[in-house]
Amino acid sequence: MNKFYYISLLLEKKGIAKILVLAFVIRFVWWLYIALFNPDGFWLFDSYGYYNLGYNLSHYGVFSRDAELMLSKYYYITHELTKNIRIFNFLDNTWTWICLAHVIISVLSVFLIYKIVKQITNKNNIALLASFLFALDINQAMLASYLLTETLFIFLLLLFVYFFVKYYYTKTANYIIVSSFILATAILCRPIATYLVFLTILILLIIHFKNIYRFFIQSLLLLSVIMFILSPWLYRNYKEFNHAFISLIGHHDLLNYHESGVYAV
Repeated sequence: MNKFYYISLLLEKKGIAKILVLAFVIRFVWWLYIALFNPDGFWLFDSYGYYNLGYNLSHYGVFSRDAELMLSKYYYITHELTKNIRIFNFLDNTWTWICLAHVIISVLSVFLIYKIVKQITNKNNIALLASFLFALDINQAMLASYLLTETLFIFLLLLFVYFFVKYYYTKTANYIIVSSFILATAILCRPIATYLVFLTILILLIIHFKNIYRFFIQSLLLLSVIMFILSPWLYRNYKEFNHAFISLIGHHDLLNYHESGVYAV
């Protein structure tokens, strides 16, 4: 406990700016190492599929992760990361610049940790310590340099928490709207975030336990914004596959990653 106390005192003198610089340096050095000495290091298991999704959407208007024509339409995952691929598609080595953007997003996540903890505890030294530990997280630093959705997803979740905490303290409907929009975007990035909708409604019930009418209004607002954002994707899946759904990967995951292990045993 004393060790963390002295670290927090030291951080308080340095400030959040120095922590952000530290976070950027750690992540940028790893990105630069891969870019210069191991360009293939930006790619991991799912990276090829993500890149093909963005490329095919940009060039052929088809949401498919196939590497060759004819393109089969895809629905296992949603399209949020492919927006980044399309944005940087005019550059050579698109994935290199996407991963550099991820480095910046990861640094912003460090700042969000600081803001969230400071809102909740109202203690600057604790917020600095939390952001410092997150800045030093090697796993997060390395993930930022891979063509995966983890960095973007964590940033969106933290942004959602930041605005929802603001709602908790202010009870302002605008923060529900903003947080709902961000949560819907996180669902498009990783459908597992759908479960957070139920958790958020439960928290709203706790917040407005003495005012059930307000609970229903805020919950309806939350669900309306989320459905507004998700509806184009739901409609697309209904149009293509005759069934409205977000995404599913359970059977794919079971078949490709677990069944072989069961048979091996």
